[in-house]
Amino acid sequence: MRPENRYEGQIIKIETRKYWDSTAGAYKEGRFGTVEIQTKEDGKKHVDIYVSNFDVPIGTKIDEVYYNPDVYNYAVIPDRDQQRQAFYVSYLLSLMFFIGGIYFLLNSCKHYLKRHSGTKPECLFYLVKLNYLG
Repeated sequence: MRPENRYEGQIIKIETRKYWDSTAGAYKEGRFGTVEIQTKEDGKKHVDIYVSNFDVPIGTKIDEVYYNPDVYNYAVIPDRDQQRQAFYVSYLLSLMFFIGGIYFLLNSCKHYLKRHSGTKPECLFYLVKLNYLG
């Protein structure tokens, strides 16, 4: 069961037109689409959506279209691109920290081996001793 004012839809038309941007205080040009949704009260309904941030072709199915005719007469699509970008950034940061940690460990072993003519197990023991004993 879908929550209230949330519908599935499909884009049936995309066009470029001017709209009023209240934050900029001027008219801007943007891509708008028409989505066909099925409501319980009115049956099939066509609602406008703002799609300039999305590279969507006609016929794209949209899983969540928020529509409330009492508040506004357009639909809103959640920004999946922003969520995907946040995931990639966190993944890249994790990977960088992992590679940096491996580099630090190997570099510490190299410096230890230069100072002390030991073997690699001694090097790892030295690093563990440094971490626990200071």
